[in-house]
Amino acid sequence: MHIYCKTPKAIVLVGCESEEGPMRFPTEGGELPGLHIDVDSSQPINEQLIKRVVAYLALPRLSGHVEINQDFSDVLDNQGVPTTLFLATIHARHASGKLEWPTMPTLLRGMPSDRRRLPYLKAWQVLTGALSANTKAIDLEEALKHLKQ
Repeated sequence: MHIYCKTPKAIVLVGCESEEGPMRFPTEGGELPGLHIDVDSSQPINEQLIKRVVAYLALPRLSGHVEINQDFSDVLDNQGVPTTLFLATIHARHASGKLEWPTMPTLLRGMPSDRRRLPYLKAWQVLTGALSANTKAIDLEEALKHLKQ
């Protein structure tokens, strides 16, 4: 559980779920997508994340509908400043039609091709459930052997 953030800055990546299409992500722009926060180390981080999402979306009644993912946080270097990436989700019905935000592939394409992209890729895996899936890797020769049968 996220109690406090150990870095001076944080970014919350908010996935907006919808039945109509892929998850959308509000972002302030810039090199690193998401909503940026100057962390107050005396306050629990979840409160700060929810407050930032509600303020950015300008939806005061949204606070009870922001779900912070307690299983994911990752530290990245944001121009020399350690920054923690957090995940949150909301449902489209609470975002009042603001689904013009970009999808994750669009966000990733707009990012610099450096190590800062890795936490976002991990976040995407968490959101899609890929990290919790029971998968098994095999080598190429083993795969070819099964394909020839």
